[in-house]
Amino acid sequence: MKIRQLLGLGFALSTLLATAQTTDDESATMGREMLDKMSATTKSHATVEAQFTLTIDDRQSQQKSDHKGSLALKGEKYRLELLGTTTYFDGQTIFAWQHDAGEVTLQNPDADDDAALTPAAILGSFDSGYRVRYIGDATVGGAVCHEVDLYPTERSNIARVRLTIDSRTYRPRVIMQQGKDGTSFFVRIDKFSTDKPLADSEFSFDSAAHPDVEIIDIR
Repeated sequence: MKIRQLLGLGFALSTLLATAQTTDDESATMGREMLDKMSATTKSHATVEAQFTLTIDDRQSQQKSDHKGSLALKGEKYRLELLGTTTYFDGQTIFAWQHDAGEVTLQNPDADDDAALTPAAILGSFDSGYRVRYIGDATVGGAVCHEVDLYPTERSNIARVRLTIDSRTYRPRVIMQQGKDGTSFFVRIDKFSTDKPLADSEFSFDSAAHPDVEIIDIR
C-alpha cells in the first residue's frame, strides 16, 4: 500500500454543539471561511513540522490500528515518516524509502491520484474540488474547534473529509477521511511547530549516505 494512500485523518470527534439552523448557502460560506483561514495560517510559515497519530479503521475486516508519524513541510516540499517508510518530495520527484525492504522508489507525483490527501492538503490546501459544509463547534482536547465537511465534486474514491480546526489558532487538530470502500483514516495532530530552518536536502533521499539501498526509478 502506498504511503500517500495512508494519509488520512484521526481521533474520535467529541461533542458536536451547533448547526441545525444554518442554511446551505450560509454553511458553504462559513465553511469556506474556516478553510481559507486555516490555509492562510499554514502558508504564512516558512516551514511546518507536525507529529501525529494515524488511525486506520477498516470496517470490512473489522480491524483498527494506530500508527505514529511525523511530517515536515517547506513550501511544496515535504518529508513524511510513517509505517516504516520515509517519503520525500523535493518539488519534482517523490522518493519512497521502504526501510525494511532496503529500497527507495522514485516516481512523479500523480495529480489525478485522489486516493488520499497529500501532506500539503492535510495542513491546509482545499482550494477546489470539494463542496463545503460548515458543521459547527466541537470541543477536542479541551479546545473549542470548528468542524467542516468536504464532499468531492468530481468522481472520487473519497466519500467525505471532515476537518476539525482550532478556533484560536486555525490549525488543524483532527482530519477524517472516509473512503467509499469502508475504510476511514483519522489523523490527530499531536504536536505542531513552525518556522524552524530546514535545508532543502532534508526533502530528498541521499543516495550517497545510503549506498546499500536499491534505487527503483519508475518516473
